[in-house]
Amino acid sequence: MKRIIAGVVCAVLMLSVTACSCNDGNQKKVTVGKIKLGTYKGVEVQKSTNEITDKELQEYIDYICEYNSYVESVEEGTLEKEMKVKVDYVSTIDGKEYTGGTQTGAVITLKEGSFKVDGVVEALIGKKVGDVVEVDTKYSDTYSDSTLKGKDVHFKITIKSIQKTVIPEFNDEFAKKYFSYLGYEKADDLKAYLKEDMRITEIINEVWAGIVETFEVESYDSVKLEELTNSYADYQEYIIYAYTGYSLEEYLAAMGQTEAQFRKEMEDSAKAELKEKMVVEEIIKAENLTITDEEYTAKLKEYAGNYGYDKVEEFSSDYADYKREDFEFSMLYEKVQELVVKNIVVGEDKTTAPSDDKYKEDATTTAGSDKKEEETTAAK
Repeated sequence: MKRIIAGVVCAVLMLSVTACSCNDGNQKKVTVGKIKLGTYKGVEVQKSTNEITDKELQEYIDYICEYNSYVESVEEGTLEKEMKVKVDYVSTIDGKEYTGGTQTGAVITLKEGSFKVDGVVEALIGKKVGDVVEVDTKYSDTYSDSTLKGKDVHFKITIKSIQKTVIPEFNDEFAKKYFSYLGYEKADDLKAYLKEDMRITEIINEVWAGIVETFEVESYDSVKLEELTNSYADYQEYIIYAYTGYSLEEYLAAMGQTEAQFRKEMEDSAKAELKEKMVVEEIIKAENLTITDEEYTAKLKEYAGNYGYDKVEEFSSDYADYKREDFEFSMLYEKVQELVVKNIVVGEDKTTAPSDDKYKEDATTTAGSDKKEEETTAAK
């Protein structure tokens, strides 16, 4: 769920680095992070935010089911437009095979432009699984591989199966298969859980930024601020080069921005991230929130399931860079959110239209399975 996303843990890991001198030759004042407690109880939310409608819940359930869709190979039937089919093919030019001209288990979507040459898709429509189809066509004059541009080519294609996408039904079997790691084996129980989680997510989305604003930072941890600012700057420099080929200096010159202005932007981003963590830590301290060993074990199992792992040990191994304190902070962050929601005040609605996609992105970590790509694209 959105409240248990990796981004939270990643941010925590970045902020929980060991302090270092970070000496660049200039004497810098070292400060510790201090923040004044703000308002996090009695926060007002809109009535509609606090109430998840049946329609909203059903849309979310439908999306989760679709996310957990899978592909079945159907080894009989007639090919129709828009179908996905698995084929083996061999192509020759002047009677000779060539590099890249043979593929086994290629998946082709039967629609215009989905294959690398014209005529193949059209020749497949109407044929049956098991048929061998031969097509004479040619590579276009604008084809990406210059050695193949404009050349006549012969394809011999064996149709292996129709690839049918199956969307599972939301029932007890679905609950048990995808959410047993959370302890849910009944559809009705899972539905209640999803509805409450949606409510918490929507409330936090509405009020969290306002809560953070009520907290006043007196000082930032200078070491963490320096390190996080450097991390932001390094990442931005990498993105600039990856997408434009420009060095940072060249990019800033083109944008009419000074290095000092760029550094200020990176520091502002770092401060925003640091402040949010400080807010959470201050609420944790004020409420004396803790994580017991039992809670930690249960939550780690939940995290593993959210990321598609059957075993906690495998999850822990793949995320070995994260320390227990990092995971505990994420768990405590959830407790802070639940505390905020428990103490809300429901007010009247404001005249703003909700987004149609407000729940869909949550499903990627809710689904309890790490979907693996099953298609091999043939449209190269």
